[in-house]
Amino acid sequence: MRHYKRFLILFPGIIFGLSFNATILNAEEVEVYKIGAILPLTGPGAVFGEEDKRGIILAVEDINSKGGINGKKIEVIFEDSKTDPKEAVTIFNKFLAFSIPPVILSELSSVGMALKPLIEENKIVMFIIAAHPDLTKEGGYVFRMLPTASNQTERLARLASEELKLKNIAILYINDDLGDALRKSFINSFKNLKGRIRAVEAFDKEGVDFRPQITKIIAKKPQAIFVAGYGKALGIVIKQIREMGYEGLLLGTPEIPFPEVLSIAGKSAEETIIVDVLIDENNPKVKKFIEKFKRRFKKEPTLAAYLAYDMLQMVAVAIKKKGYTSEGIREGLLMTRRFPGLTGRLDVLSNGDVNFRLGLKVIKGGKAVPLVDVKKRVR
Repeated sequence: MRHYKRFLILFPGIIFGLSFNATILNAEEVEVYKIGAILPLTGPGAVFGEEDKRGIILAVEDINSKGGINGKKIEVIFEDSKTDPKEAVTIFNKFLAFSIPPVILSELSSVGMALKPLIEENKIVMFIIAAHPDLTKEGGYVFRMLPTASNQTERLARLASEELKLKNIAILYINDDLGDALRKSFINSFKNLKGRIRAVEAFDKEGVDFRPQITKIIAKKPQAIFVAGYGKALGIVIKQIREMGYEGLLLGTPEIPFPEVLSIAGKSAEETIIVDVLIDENNPKVKKFIEKFKRRFKKEPTLAAYLAYDMLQMVAVAIKKKGYTSEGIREGLLMTRRFPGLTGRLDVLSNGDVNFRLGLKVIKGGKAVPLVDVKKRVR
């Protein structure tokens, strides 16, 4: 049987291997509070997973430096889903064979959709950064740390129809659960506003040449293209759209400002309008996080790092209030109102979604900045 490696944070800057007892954790007897994390640390989703891990590391350090939770340290067990839903299920089943952490942090819609039935069946809390709208439907143990695909596309559709007065749009989307959810949601939102979808094409998250799909899109002469994806493939798509001569408006989601995307897309991403979570960088708490992140990791934090940090901090508060059990964490999270996060004052809704402040930004000078003058954005 393949050796099952586990990694955890014990205290700032040090990572150790962990062996579980093959029994269910007893909340009264545990010496530390263990939390599972199934993240895409390799593969196309690593652009998020690595940032999630960095945000979680800083959250653990901050929590433990203040005495932990009710006097006990917190530990996070990191596992790599490899951006593969099947691998995530394998990891979860291995958790089941040992002591089960009462809560698991995760990332990606495809992983979340694969894990959801197991999460609900075993009544283990999953807090996930993912946009698929079905994740928090018909259950009670899945919590979402990201605006839904519907929330994101509704804002973009209103921008396109009501503010930019666009009549028709084409869609290029990554062929996984996230891309499919964004595609469906945008089509519904834009059609409800009497807009027309000229063309819809999918692209592979492992692909490098998307010219055939782009050719079909451009042939329909859309006023704008909604590009839904992430990672290297998204950067290539944006670059190739401009290389093939398309001069219309590009619309996108919070995945576009990630460094991996912008470093590939380069100037082709300029003037792309995106919907994004609004973060007040003048907030002293946010400033402190940015400084600590840059000092530790030698780079600027991305949205994933902010979300992951807040996600673990919210779990810690839930444990403190209601105890280290799945039911306690679930109840504690559902009680959360106006949590003072890096990403704003956060409420957990009755279905497990977290309520975020969304806004519009534009890529300018290789960065996402607030969109000010909408009228000038139509090419």
